Amino acid sequence: TVRFRTAGPNSLFPAYFPSQLGMMASPAWFDALEADPSLNQMPIGAGPYKIESRVQDSVTRLVPNENWFRTDRELLLDAIEIYPLQQEGNRTDQLLGEDLEVIHVTDVGSITRLRDEPDINRFEESEEDFFLIFNAQKAPFDDLRVRQAATLAFPRAQYSEFINQGVSVPADTLFPEGSIWHDPTIEQATDDPAAAGALVDAYCVDNPENCSDGRINIEYQNNGPSLTLDEIYTVISDGWGDFFNLDHQVIPQDEHVNEVLFGLYDVATWRYHGFLDPELESLFFSCDTIGAISINFARNCNAERDALMAQQRATEDEAERVELWKQIQADMNDERQYMMISHNIWVTAARPEVQGLCDSTNPDGVTLRCSLNGRPRFDGVSLSQ
Repeated sequence: TVRFRTAGPNSLFPAYFPSQLGMMASPAWFDALEADPSLNQMPIGAGPYKIESRVQDSVTRLVPNENWFRTDRELLLDAIEIYPLQQEGNRTDQLLGEDLEVIHVTDVGSITRLRDEPDINRFEESEEDFFLIFNAQKAPFDDLRVRQAATLAFPRAQYSEFINQGVSVPADTLFPEGSIWHDPTIEQATDDPAAAGALVDAYCVDNPENCSDGRINIEYQNNGPSLTLDEIYTVISDGWGDFFNLDHQVIPQDEHVNEVLFGLYDVATWRYHGFLDPELESLFFSCDTIGAISINFARNCNAERDALMAQQRATEDEAERVELWKQIQADMNDERQYMMISHNIWVTAARPEVQGLCDSTNPDGVTLRCSLNGRPRFDGVSLSQ
């Protein structure tokens, strides 16, 4: 019997287990990893398919897992090969060129193209967020005025025209319209360079060592190479250029993730959240998860917000939780935990010969959600000839 002791009342504790936060790694694999670090490229899982071989940044090959617990489900694919193509437009080219059978994308260009392809099976969702993280434990973004100035200087109208193009959904809070957790009264103040300039001027008077030529010195980080993120940087830097001296750092995604977790950044692009219940988001905003390695990515601590999250965690009353999450979102907006940019549209697209992409069921026969944040299920998939 495994017993868990939670830090406080939590009516939603079981919801963690099917999420990334509840995944349990094999102890035997951990022991072997200490002796052979190369095994970090061969993780052990308990799903329908297992890794047979992997060449980092090239291809990962999966084959049916003979130890999968669902003995009632016949796996219909001999193998799945996963190719990490950084440029999303290339994925779309290869899907339409019949070099790939399934892809997922979030860029506007690919989404627009795929919507015009009647023979391609397409599944769309838009719960996940795209945003900037401000490191609240490191100058200059440890000063609220700088976080406010960056948000006020964000060129929302220009971004909507050139990046969103009427496809991606602008975001002011964590949750999109249509979600019961969405609060339409919260509005992020943007497109106000005069107000941004006043805050920058005041900050530079108080902290001249962090400024040059009347502008605040910052490092802006994103993963790459990525044509989409390059375009996003161009638009943001156009709005920020009068107020910030930007050092643009582009690094591989694994390094980017580590630098954010260890707090080795000023401001960084990030794509996350979109869990089906906001309780699964709360660890990312908690004071308790700030440390040398922090999953509160922004390292932004507010004890009053923690108290609200504990309160919603302790009740099963959904209406009460909705109201509490409105207060939590208002606090995040006031503190500029993030600068919200858009709700990502994840598109999973498959060629006509791919069957059963949304046929996954639980052991009781209930059909499961087709995809979450671009992650489809393959246990019911087959290929027709």
